[in-house]
Amino acid sequence: MLPVTKTFIEKTPEIFFDLVLTHNSFPFFNLAARSARKTIVDEEVSPEDYDKLDLRQYAFVLAGTSISGNLERSFVRKAREQGVPSFSVLDHWCEYRVRFQDSSGYLNAVPDTIFVPDEIAQRDLLDMGIPGRQIVVSGHPALDVAGKAAQYFSEKKRSQILQQLALKDDRDYVLFVSEPVESDHGSKDLGYSEFSILERICSTLLQLGKEIRPPLVIKLHPREDSSKYAPMLRAYRALKIVSVKDEIDRFDLMLSAKLVLGISSLLLLEAAVLGLPVYSVIPGDDEQSFIGVRLGWVKHLRNQADIEDSLKMKKNDSPHLPTKRRMLSAYNISDFILSTINLK
Repeated sequence: MLPVTKTFIEKTPEIFFDLVLTHNSFPFFNLAARSARKTIVDEEVSPEDYDKLDLRQYAFVLAGTSISGNLERSFVRKAREQGVPSFSVLDHWCEYRVRFQDSSGYLNAVPDTIFVPDEIAQRDLLDMGIPGRQIVVSGHPALDVAGKAAQYFSEKKRSQILQQLALKDDRDYVLFVSEPVESDHGSKDLGYSEFSILERICSTLLQLGKEIRPPLVIKLHPREDSSKYAPMLRAYRALKIVSVKDEIDRFDLMLSAKLVLGISSLLLLEAAVLGLPVYSVIPGDDEQSFIGVRLGWVKHLRNQADIEDSLKMKKNDSPHLPTKRRMLSAYNISDFILSTINLK
């Protein structure tokens, strides 16, 4: 959402924006804009607060599609009830129903228009029963930003990142992109969690000889606590492991790595756009479980042997490069909205 918001503010300084954020909206906290007001709220909207919500003063409502909490869905629902044009930006290719339904499973938070990254997401939403007239293929704003980040990266920047990580003598670290799989999926039995995946990676690293064993850097999700993996880090004291959250720019962190491991985070797609070797560690043979694998940008690691092979890979081995993508996605979205709404 940040690239879209920035684009809107830059293009339309005459419009005043109310930015409703949560405590996890870190990228927005440093957004400097005289034509915007930031309000921090809880990601869960109570029935009482929902009843009090009045959006009729606004020209439109633009929301993300997080699977955490009901904030965005509540604003979309209320906008539809009050006749305010509503738009959502879909930034991932999974858990579609959760992003647009209430607790009973009814799709009552579908906005007037959903911006999707590609034809795959468009087809998935059509199969779910969402009318085609409400779906616009815009491209993915965050991936556009990632595509530009590599232009500004340098060896000097890499040295600074290694120094921040206290890894100045270890230039080829492995980056693990963590995500709150266990809490996001609740009782749904996936057969794995972020803990079991990291355990596999650490145990594989431990089996490698010290001379070829790279350090491991864990990139925490914004909703993950800094101490989340403390017990595991204590159990693997023989390994050099560093955990970071938001203190280092994520693009710099990825570009400084030898390779990137993860599960199904959007950051894996960003890493692929940056031209890095990227791997999704999901046990079993379900190659279609992550969009990065479906697109051919990310390689699927099924088992311990696959993980070991990836960790032994040299940094200059050929990465899995993405195919041509749409660019200027944030402009596509802002242009569409401005052409649709009636600004008084």
